Amino acid sequence: MNLLLNIFKAEDETDETTVNQLFHDTYVSQRFFIKRREAKGLKLKDVLENHWPHLTEESYFLAHSEILLGKKVQEIWHTSLGMKGPLIISYVNDYCRSYRKAKNIPLAVNSINKEFADADKAGKGLKSRMPSTLLIFPLIARKFQEIDLIVIVEPNAQDTEVQSAHDYSPSLLIVNGKLYIF
Repeated sequence: MNLLLNIFKAEDETDETTVNQLFHDTYVSQRFFIKRREAKGLKLKDVLENHWPHLTEESYFLAHSEILLGKKVQEIWHTSLGMKGPLIISYVNDYCRSYRKAKNIPLAVNSINKEFADADKAGKGLKSRMPSTLLIFPLIARKFQEIDLIVIVEPNAQDTEVQSAHDYSPSLLIVNGKLYIF
């Protein structure tokens, strides 16, 4: 870990093969830091910026995700989200509906219902189901208590507005159904 951290801080032209190998070899430590961050009082942002800054770069973030999931993340994104997203959203929506007449409603259900209302508002008048499909991201962020990972910007926002709207890296940017990580 220290060697990778030093390489990142030095910003030298280090052999990418060496960095990739070190990154791959330290995967278990990366997961340990990420999973145990709350016990140390750290937010995910702190872990990424101060301990594993390579994870703030697209190629390493994707490499980490591919090791974690054992799949090519971008390929799955492009082929599956349109099909699986609505099913997942439907499942979560049905779960929330099961509490409509309940006396004790979990706080998470109220916040999820707000996310659904926001997605419905964003999708009003559109033929596309993209707003409801993209709802999956705030739901995942909420589940892992990292809601600050999601930033909403206006569709007609300029590049500078989009860049200044997020202060966290890596960030996911979805434009016209395509995923960008920066």
